Amino acid sequence: MFSISWVDAASGEVQRGLNSAQTVAVDEIENSAIRIIPIINTPLDSLSLTESIELTIINSEGESLTLTKTSPPFIFDNLPNLTNGDVQLLISALDSGGNLIEAGSEAVTFEVTESLPVPPVFIPIRIQAEDTDNTDGDSNYAVMTGGVTTSAVGEPNAVNADGNAYADFVGPSGETLTFNIDVPEAGEYELAVSYALSRNNDAVASERNRPLRLEVNDQLVDRMFDLRSTSPEGNNNASDFTTFAERTIIVQLQEGQNSVSFTSNGLSGPNVDYLEIRKPALGSQVIQGEELFLSPEPDLTPDGIDTNRPVTTANIVSLNDTFRVGAEEASYLDWAFGNVDAYGEFVYQAPVAGTYSMTVTYASSSGRPLDLSLVEGSGLTSIGTFAFAETTPALYMPDDLDDLPSGVTTSTPAATQWEGWTTETLEFTLAAGENLLRLGGRANGPNIDKIEMALVAAEPSAPTALLLDNNSVLENQEGAVIGQLIVEDQDDDTHSFTVSDERFEVDVSGVLRLKSGTSLDFETTTSVSVEITATDPAGASVSETFVIAVGDVEDSVTPPPEPADPIRLQAEAFDTATIFTIENIAAADGGQAIRLPGSSEGTASYALDGKVAAGTYTIIVGYIDESDGESTAQLSISNAEGESFSGDWTFDDDADSGNGVQPQNFRTATFTDVTVGDDATLSLSASSTALEYARIDYIEFVPTGSVDPEPTILLGIADADPVVESGDEGVTTLSFALSASNAFSGDVELSLPWKLMALPTPARSPSLTGSPP
Repeated sequence: MFSISWVDAASGEVQRGLNSAQTVAVDEIENSAIRIIPIINTPLDSLSLTESIELTIINSEGESLTLTKTSPPFIFDNLPNLTNGDVQLLISALDSGGNLIEAGSEAVTFEVTESLPVPPVFIPIRIQAEDTDNTDGDSNYAVMTGGVTTSAVGEPNAVNADGNAYADFVGPSGETLTFNIDVPEAGEYELAVSYALSRNNDAVASERNRPLRLEVNDQLVDRMFDLRSTSPEGNNNASDFTTFAERTIIVQLQEGQNSVSFTSNGLSGPNVDYLEIRKPALGSQVIQGEELFLSPEPDLTPDGIDTNRPVTTANIVSLNDTFRVGAEEASYLDWAFGNVDAYGEFVYQAPVAGTYSMTVTYASSSGRPLDLSLVEGSGLTSIGTFAFAETTPALYMPDDLDDLPSGVTTSTPAATQWEGWTTETLEFTLAAGENLLRLGGRANGPNIDKIEMALVAAEPSAPTALLLDNNSVLENQEGAVIGQLIVEDQDDDTHSFTVSDERFEVDVSGVLRLKSGTSLDFETTTSVSVEITATDPAGASVSETFVIAVGDVEDSVTPPPEPADPIRLQAEAFDTATIFTIENIAAADGGQAIRLPGSSEGTASYALDGKVAAGTYTIIVGYIDESDGESTAQLSISNAEGESFSGDWTFDDDADSGNGVQPQNFRTATFTDVTVGDDATLSLSASSTALEYARIDYIEFVPTGSVDPEPTILLGIADADPVVESGDEGVTTLSFALSASNAFSGDVELSLPWKLMALPTPARSPSLTGSPP
């Protein structure tokens, strides 16, 4: 019914559309006006009768204000201050009699708020291991205890460390590096520890591992947080700690201050560069083994070995089993033995369709594969199989087991394969949304510590919708903004746009607008249908047709342009002249003209570029005509394309004109509708008779449509003869002949300076007589 827009109150440029359920900030609209355009789809549309629009604004307190615009464009720029809360607009279209038009009313409600909520964006926090003070006050710093030291300045192994320094674990046990972290809100965070560890000095450059005890806020997360060799394969230089890499883990942090500590518990530790705290990547999820949905129901007794059983330090004694240290959060899933029907499953919410990885941390004394399936209703779809091969025993048993509950049995004195926690990963595709994944299908399985899900690559997703936030434009606005295009696309791709109507374009910001120099006319069309297609980099697209309402603007009378001034070129200023000479002539414009001696032929030229713009002109040539011959002259104008004009005249006006350069001999020749092109040249040629000297004063260009210039008035006085009147003492009579050019008719006022006359004393006003020709 109506297209309603926020526009800039000063310029009228569209800012955004205005619609129900919209939320705007106070500072967004403080310099805004509301523009209302009736949507008229056909000439018979009742809104075509709109002569005025009444707008009632009701604020959150119920106070109302009614504004009326009696002519288009209907822009309401004297808005009241809109404060927090809901604002209602009541719009009424009125006809010429002030009556409400049928179907000519609409109500819109939107919300005004002090400021729009901005989703918090977490900026990763990186704490250097050598940053051991809090002088900057950000509460993010490290603390070293028990012998951990900072690398020396210039240490070769620090060359690739961020900041060229690291923390060095010296002894085998009891050394702690603690990072103090301040985060804005509680939730899941990814910890990334950057460290360096060489390989063994043997023939195969075998891998090393220096696990550290990891605690968050003094709570055990992982007793043996594995930190394996970072040096490239084949590098058996055990002293080379120059290659740094990251190991990550997802943990829960509380709002405000947190502590993350790494403590050596038997085999020292690697060189630690920094700890970085991040938000987990899209699709990242950790499922602890003991948190799986299990079947059959766990039997937490010594006889329940044929069921999947969550194992913790609290129930291990009742299971009469050995507790396997090194699992995250000191708990794991003990898979059923000899039960092919046993399974464990979990729900994974895939944010997008794509390829995902599933990494299982496990331990086993032998190969115990399990199948991975997607549960769909009562059926299973096979995804793949985890081999779950025999694991290698851990290098050592940690020396910090004294915190285990009394009665808990561990492997002693050496670690077994069941403490050799390792990982295996499968990649597969999932649809977006809820996916129920199941491990099982085999008689035996390993101990499972945790499952980590991660998005590897999202499938390209086609854009699903195309929206336009404003759908109107005023007539006669060249290059006007229509509105912002919004593409709904799960991939958050960039898009290219095509528009069905060549008068429109979409700029780099996704704004639909009219092309430069293009406008619409309300009297021609009241609305325009435009189909727009948005295409993503993969070629997938979405199209939508929008109806753009054209708003009327009250027509105004445009005053005619001011006439252009004539351009006069003095003949004596020709760029080139042959035979012609310059002559001082009092009657000439500017006091000079050019003269062709008798019985001669001469030429002259003027480059018009920079003097006379391209266009159509009337050309007036000012010249002096005597009575003793008929000289001829020709004027031509040419440009790069050739001659565009040629005209001639004859010095043949001999009637009583006399000889010489008296004003009465001044004449003009006129040529109309002369076209002057770019880079044009004016050429003059003349042929004189014996006594007709072909004198030329000026050439004047009068733009077509301009007022004809005032004619040059030339006056002359000759034969002045002062006579003292006999018998009238003090009276002097000055007699003279007054001449004027043919263009003159009217009165003449003559004044003489006193000092030019020898007058008797006392002086009297002189009496002057004369007769115009």
